[in-house]
Amino acid sequence: MAETQVTQLYGVNPQDLLNPLESIKTLLIELKELLNPTDKWLSRKDVAEMLGISIGTVHNWTTAGRLKSYGGGRRVYYKSSEVENALVELKR
Repeated sequence: MAETQVTQLYGVNPQDLLNPLESIKTLLIELKELLNPTDKWLSRKDVAEMLGISIGTVHNWTTAGRLKSYGGGRRVYYKSSEVENALVELKR
C-alpha cells in the first residue's frame, strides 16, 4: 500500500499560497494567447508578400511600431491576425 505523506506549513496563511498561483495562472493565460493555434505565424518574407511591400519596409514598420514582431535576431515572426489588423489600421 502507498504511504500518504502530509506536509504542514506553520506561519503561512492561505492567501500567501494563492498569490503565486494567481501569478502563474495569469502567465499561463498569456502563454495560451501567444501560442493560439488559430493564428498563423508569418516570416518577414510572408508579411512582405502578403502586404505587397519590401522586406525593408516590413522592418521599418516594425521599428516604427506599426507591426509587432516576435522572436529576435535573424528569426522574426508575426501573427497573421495582427498583420491583418495593422493593415486595417493603415487603410484608415
